[in-house]
Amino acid sequence: MNTFTASDILETEHSEVSKIKEQLDFGHSITKRLDEHRELVETLERDTNLLKEKPWIIGHLSIQDDYLIRIFHIVHGCYPWETATLQLIKLNLRPRPAILKEINLPELQQYGK
Repeated sequence: MNTFTASDILETEHSEVSKIKEQLDFGHSITKRLDEHRELVETLERDTNLLKEKPWIIGHLSIQDDYLIRIFHIVHGCYPWETATLQLIKLNLRPRPAILKEINLPELQQYGK
């Protein structure tokens, strides 16, 4: 029978978490993907009439931004608006476009975000 110490279990859990974070951060970092999503929203708003003609798209774009924020939090252990975080990981991330609805992640309701 195998005997595992608490240290063995924690090491295994850390390894699994690291693998998940690595898988979520593929094909450019999650920060880059969130920034590109926001750039796309800004471009659609500035250069097209699409969001005026089909305003329901704003809801989909808002939920996508929320989803990417959640992945950012899983990968980095903090939220993108925490400035110390962005300075720590030395990444630029444009702010959430004003046209998007408020962040609606259930885990943030307690913080009033």
